[in-house]
Amino acid sequence: MYDAIIVGSGTVGLTIANLLSNLGLKICLIEKGSVTNDVSKAVGVNDECLLAWQLCGVLEKISDYIGYNQEGEIILKYFDAEKRKIFALHQSLGVDNFPKGVVILQNKIDEILLQNLRGKVDLFFDEEVIGIIQNHEFIAVNTKKNSYETKYLIAADGRESSVRQLLGIKINLLSESKDEWLILNLLVKNRVLTKEFAEVFCGSQRSVVSCPLPCDHHRLEISLLKNEHDILNHEEKIRKIVSAYTDFPNYEIVNKFKLRFTTAIAEKYYENHIALCGDAAHCTAPFASAGLVSGVRDCLVLYEMFKSKNIKFSRYQKLRYQKQIGSLKLAIKLGQVMRPSWFSEKILFFVIRFFARSRLFISYLSLRS
Repeated sequence: MYDAIIVGSGTVGLTIANLLSNLGLKICLIEKGSVTNDVSKAVGVNDECLLAWQLCGVLEKISDYIGYNQEGEIILKYFDAEKRKIFALHQSLGVDNFPKGVVILQNKIDEILLQNLRGKVDLFFDEEVIGIIQNHEFIAVNTKKNSYETKYLIAADGRESSVRQLLGIKINLLSESKDEWLILNLLVKNRVLTKEFAEVFCGSQRSVVSCPLPCDHHRLEISLLKNEHDILNHEEKIRKIVSAYTDFPNYEIVNKFKLRFTTAIAEKYYENHIALCGDAAHCTAPFASAGLVSGVRDCLVLYEMFKSKNIKFSRYQKLRYQKQIGSLKLAIKLGQVMRPSWFSEKILFFVIRFFARSRLFISYLSLRS
């Protein structure tokens, strides 16, 4: 019998599996896919993520795939539709003096987290969970191939979580973006880095996030116009948009996909000895680095419970649920700043510029709490 089974091999699942295995627990990880995801979706993390990966024992191994500016340096600038600066956020230090603003190559982080598990954790790929039976002594987890027994089950299997659905736990939709977004991961050739910070261009017609990443990679997130629904088939149009927001003379589009951002939260985070974490419990638009950061916070809370041997998932929900509601609401508000109506665009950005020098405003937006 396992001490804990982790379902899902995304960054959150791999992180909690590493954390618990380092406590000497017998861990099993089950993933319905054949490999971990090779597409980077999250790009921004914080000091808590670095702490978690230090506890996993991989921080030095992933050092080539994380990037951050020094304390006090600019990490993010907001602009209006005319590319006039609205305000800027500066680097600050958090737990254990780790930087609060960090960018990553997520797929490389996942590769190293997975490699660190080999020989310590039982890994089962191509196995989808199709049934769960709980009693007072153990949980039986059934896949199409096998059945496994465990004391605890942690579901980190994404926003379409099969575990959450098997438990009948509903997920409540809080918001959905009115536009589709084009996500581009670029590899910039012969790169001369002139801007070592992310840029956010806000507007009622189009919003764009431009973010330099480690190893000459770059992320662009572009809100699409109504007549651009088929843009994935038109590389010339994509490159025209890219040229409007970057100065790259030569680059490769590593991958591209479309998303419609949603913000939602499960009605509860646990049932008996089964806990939901990451996107299985809550999903959000990636504004303010709210997605992966929230999932890693879940991992740290669960880790401390297993470490102290005081495992009460009701307490996990108490510690995380209301804080997560606050993070989701902040992400929604930042999304509204990025995609205002035409009228509010004119008023809002004037007000923001006026208050942008306020420490309270900057602290609020940078999630200092």
